Amino acid sequence: MHPGERVGEPRLRRRLEVREHLVEVGPVLGPRVLRLEEQHDLGHQVRDARQHADDVRVRTPQRRIPRFAGEPFTTWFRRRGRVHAGEDRQRVLLWPDTFNNYLHPNTAKATVEVLEAAGFEVLIPERPLCCGRPLYDYGMLDLAERLLHRVLDSLRPLIREGVPLVAAEPSCLAVFRDELLQMLPDDEDAKRLAAQSFTLAELLATHAPGFELAAPPRMAVVCFRALPRPGDPGEEDGRRADELNRALVEAVNATGRAYLTHTTLRGRVAARVAFGNVLTTEHHALEVLALLEAEATRLRSA
Repeated sequence: MHPGERVGEPRLRRRLEVREHLVEVGPVLGPRVLRLEEQHDLGHQVRDARQHADDVRVRTPQRRIPRFAGEPFTTWFRRRGRVHAGEDRQRVLLWPDTFNNYLHPNTAKATVEVLEAAGFEVLIPERPLCCGRPLYDYGMLDLAERLLHRVLDSLRPLIREGVPLVAAEPSCLAVFRDELLQMLPDDEDAKRLAAQSFTLAELLATHAPGFELAAPPRMAVVCFRALPRPGDPGEEDGRRADELNRALVEAVNATGRAYLTHTTLRGRVAARVAFGNVLTTEHHALEVLALLEAEATRLRSA
């Protein structure tokens, strides 16, 4: 024991040290656990561990310990290869948070589809990174700062080029906008990263060409307009935009995958979509966005 420590403190300190290292190497351990779990013996032990957790109630009994996905999002992305590489497109960095990367990769995949349909070239970090959000709950600020420095060191060239970052996980985005500035208040790259980090909706509203909000969202209804290409006949007086939005509503509805309605706001035609069903998930919303982008792109080229 260290001088002045109470009984039990050394054990608690060792437990915290182990937890620190587990959090730090979590993004690196993820794919290794996946490979090991595929082996019969370890897979059996993992199932036993889940059952043991049920028995001793180390968590709420209404939830099950989540399973690793068969393939992490980052593995899928690199195997698939970058789309639109070398084209004259705005680049965007998608942050592969641990939850969506290893447990629910379909959310990250859908985000990629929407961004690419919106005209972006999607990048991901070249090495495993973690924002360290859980560390703040346990007061592990030294380790949290170390992870933030690692993020900045890895992303510095993209940060200085002004490439926007999209985070599908809100807690990661909160770290880049809040904790990052508090932990590293004098770091100019930290300030840049905080200013150019967005949710998917924020990025599409502020950076993606081709669409605009026609009115502030009310409840679950989003009213928007697809914009024609600059220079198209009728683009200046709005006639082309009206034609495009009428055609967009008809084209989307014809697919049977979503249903839109149109309205008139301040004399201009706009489209509306509602997300009021209690069974609607983020994945459904991303699918609608991808569909809108694809149909609008086709109609602009027609």
